Amino acid sequence: FTDSLHGHALLTDGMLLNTTNGGASWERVIAKKGEQIDLLRFASRDTGYAVSSAHLFRSYDGGKTWDSTKNSDVSNRLFIQTISNDIIYYGSDFFGTLYYTKDAGKTSNYYGFYDMGIDDIVSDISFVNNQIGYVFCTLGQIAKTVDGGQNWTRVDIPEKVGSTGNFFTSEIGLAATNNSVYRTENGG
Repeated sequence: FTDSLHGHALLTDGMLLNTTNGGASWERVIAKKGEQIDLLRFASRDTGYAVSSAHLFRSYDGGKTWDSTKNSDVSNRLFIQTISNDIIYYGSDFFGTLYYTKDAGKTSNYYGFYDMGIDDIVSDISFVNNQIGYVFCTLGQIAKTVDGGQNWTRVDIPEKVGSTGNFFTSEIGLAATNNSVYRTENGG
């Protein structure tokens, strides 16, 4: 939900649903006929992004209509995070690529996981803003950028098991594994 009335849901079959009345009723929406949407994120009430294995879609009308911005060139498990209406990070998990766009998907840059020093499967991403971000991996590897992805450093956790995470500020964040939750107050 982007406010108390407007919300969006992604069903397991890739169908998108929208509500404008707090969930009392839902409207089915098709981003592209025959294409399954894997992830859905809204940056604001009106601006949202959806990712399939073949396309990055965007909506500027609260999810009523969707335009395909470009081929997403991603496969396997996907992830997406919106920073603003125009800035998003998206990609796939398996030795793949992190894409970054600052113009709502018209153009994009990418960073290979090997460029980040990661030789593992990505399980989660968390960006505080368009400069500071973290990539979490299944073997406890974490890569951090403070310059929008131009450079990456490793800030791994002690356990060599799957991790997901979230950073609330540039300094305060959590990384969770199957067994533990790690907290940092110094950016990792």
